[in-house]
Amino acid sequence: MSTPFRKPLFIAALSTLLVAFFAFGCGDDDDDDNGNGNGNGPENGDGGYSSLVVEGDVEGEFEGYATFTQASLDDGTFNLGLVDNDNYSLSLRIEVDDGSVPAPGTYDIGTDGGFSDDAFTAIYADLQDGGVTDATEYTAHQEGSGQVEITNSDQDSADGTFEFEAEENPFDDAVEGTIQVEGEFEAVKVEGGDRL
Repeated sequence: MSTPFRKPLFIAALSTLLVAFFAFGCGDDDDDDNGNGNGNGPENGDGGYSSLVVEGDVEGEFEGYATFTQASLDDGTFNLGLVDNDNYSLSLRIEVDDGSVPAPGTYDIGTDGGFSDDAFTAIYADLQDGGVTDATEYTAHQEGSGQVEITNSDQDSADGTFEFEAEENPFDDAVEGTIQVEGEFEAVKVEGGDRL
C-alpha cells in the first residue's frame, strides 16, 4: 500500500541523518567529562545533548547529540535531530511559521495525513546493525502516537522531552515491529552542513 506520506518521511529522515553526519560524523566522538577530545562528544556540550530509552523490538538506553535546523527541506520547517552515530538517529519534524522555533508547550506526535503545523512527525532509525545503509526505520505517523514537550526555546536552542510509539514499515498492511521511545533533549541550532 503506497501513500503520499511515505516519500516526505524518507526525505525528512535522510535530511536529518545527513545534517547529523556533516555536523558530527568526522573524527572521534569520545570526549571525557571535562570536554577533552575533538569537541563533538555529548560531554562537551557544543553539539547539544540527548538521552533516550527504547523498548520493544529495539532495546537500549542511549546518549547523543541534539541539533535543529529551521529549514531542512524548505522554509517553515523545524527539524530536530537526535543522533548517536553508533546507535540511533531520531528526527522530530513540524511545520512552523517563518522559520521560527516552536514555543514552549506540549505538541502531539502523529497526524494521519502528512506533515503539519500542529503536530510533530517522528522517525527513529536503529543504526546498531551496520549504520545508515542497514538502518531499520520506525515511524510514528498515526494521530495520538505520542507527545513532545518543549520546555524552553529561542532562536538558538530548544529543550524538552518526548515519548511516542513507532512502527516499522507502517505503510504496508502488516506492521513488522513496534518500539516505544522516551527521552529528553537540549538542542542547539546548526545551519545545514555546519560543523560544530
